[in-house]
Amino acid sequence: MECSLTDNPLVKTYLVKMPLLHVLLIADQIRDWCESVIDCETNSIELGRTEIGPKHFMVHNGSSLKVSFNTCHDKYDLEREFVDGVVKGCEFLETCIPQE
Repeated sequence: MECSLTDNPLVKTYLVKMPLLHVLLIADQIRDWCESVIDCETNSIELGRTEIGPKHFMVHNGSSLKVSFNTCHDKYDLEREFVDGVVKGCEFLETCIPQE
């Protein structure tokens, strides 16, 4: 993996079953705690729908948390495991393949 702060950081996307406000707070804490985290991006996503009547659906929402890591940082491996643990403790659903 190329070691670069701006050209090719490791990006991991997590999908969590929790409100966007909570994910925003977690993202802020991750940026404060981890020196190897470059940026965190959050989005609200639709996880599914349940039909409750004709043309009426209950939408199940979740959030997406995209974390960019600086792989050159000396604490990168330890902090990546820490972020994985934090997210897994928050009704973890799945992690996407790292983007290049």
